[in-house]
Amino acid sequence: MKKLALFLILIFSLQLIAQNEVGSIRGIVTDEMGAVLPNSKVKVTPIIDGKLIEEKSLSAVADNNGEFNFNNLPVGLYEIEITVSGVQATIRKKVNVKKSKSSQSSEKLELYVIEPCSDISETTDLTTESDKAEIVKEIIKEIIVYDKSNPILSTENIKASWLGEEKQRFILMSPSEIQYRADTKGDFERYRFPIFKVKGSCVEISWSYGLAQGKNSTTLYMSREGKIYEFRKINGKWSKRLFSSWVS
Repeated sequence: MKKLALFLILIFSLQLIAQNEVGSIRGIVTDEMGAVLPNSKVKVTPIIDGKLIEEKSLSAVADNNGEFNFNNLPVGLYEIEITVSGVQATIRKKVNVKKSKSSQSSEKLELYVIEPCSDISETTDLTTESDKAEIVKEIIKEIIVYDKSNPILSTENIKASWLGEEKQRFILMSPSEIQYRADTKGDFERYRFPIFKVKGSCVEISWSYGLAQGKNSTTLYMSREGKIYEFRKINGKWSKRLFSSWVS
């Protein structure tokens, strides 16, 4: 029988309560069978004007019953980050603590621990152009652009159409155009997607920031920054896992 399920579901049940100007985020971390997962690390960070306010973040560790509790939180939007003990995966979710005299709601958050693309037997590309565009745009949002005036992005392994509105942030150049510019004008900074591999519905993708080196350059560079991710579509949604990152 074809192996379809290659993931473990961890369910986080949250209860949001708001009274007057403050509220609470309470929860219990369990697996899909209802068994509690103690010692999970939980971090809550307020979001103001779309930015995480790290200096105001709060952290806790789920107790032996898998429970955690953050009280007296100012009403507003928060990011909750949960890392399960013994599992190399983290879930991040935005939750809203609303101003209300009596307001209660509950929500289930699912974390998928994804097996590597290399373990998948299906070799056919089962993704669509829309899938690829969704993944690339998700990665582009995380890229820190250091040269905001005219950052250059290589079209290596990607299509300009996948970027959508995000392509307005960059000057798009093919690998051959980048090499020609480096050969004729000298080394310069650029962004690229050196890995884009698809096996079935699993996508391995990486981005990097570094220098394009001309043929006459005598300088030895190390890759400055980059990350490698894997994406799997589960229940109609793409789930992302960071495999490695580097800065040099």
